[in-house]
Amino acid sequence: MTEALRKSLADEPTTDQQPDCLVRRAIRHSLGAPGKLVRGQLVLLTVSAWGCPWRPALDFARAVEIVHASSLVI
Repeated sequence: MTEALRKSLADEPTTDQQPDCLVRRAIRHSLGAPGKLVRGQLVLLTVSAWGCPWRPALDFARAVEIVHASSLVI
């Protein structure tokens, strides 16, 4: 689960889709810090504990991590 979430966050849109900026770089740096992804992992573990497959919740877990990282940076 953790590796799937980490890989999902590492997938980056092309520069045509989203221009590079200082805030975006700061968020990406924050997402790569050790000890991160706890919130996303909690989402996936909760879904799994409910007996549902966790893969469909990967986008939601990714969104939770990105929102949290951006709140730290902005």
